[in-house]
Amino acid sequence: MLLSSGFKNVATPSASTPLDAPSIMDALNLATTQVLIRLTPIDNANSYEIRLTSDGGKTWISGGISSQSRRIVVANLTPGTTYTIQARALGGSTGQSAWSASITIMAT
Repeated sequence: MLLSSGFKNVATPSASTPLDAPSIMDALNLATTQVLIRLTPIDNANSYEIRLTSDGGKTWISGGISSQSRRIVVANLTPGTTYTIQARALGGSTGQSAWSASITIMAT
């Protein structure tokens, strides 16, 4: 005998189109060796990934992944070094968006 809960099956919601790339609204020196990044929120994004470079894009390092777009802290930066930073949204049907336009900031 097959028992039923009485509830109908519902498909897991997911984005049907690729995610838009976020825009970096602000990059501010938060404390020594830390930068605060604020992004535009993206619909259907689960999290946001940050990457940065200090050598003109030859090598990129991870700035981490955050579940929020409004307050992402990138730590362990070298004071006096200028960094180029990009962000992308994670989630949706394609797994990730394109990288955002770059911004540049000098860590203090």
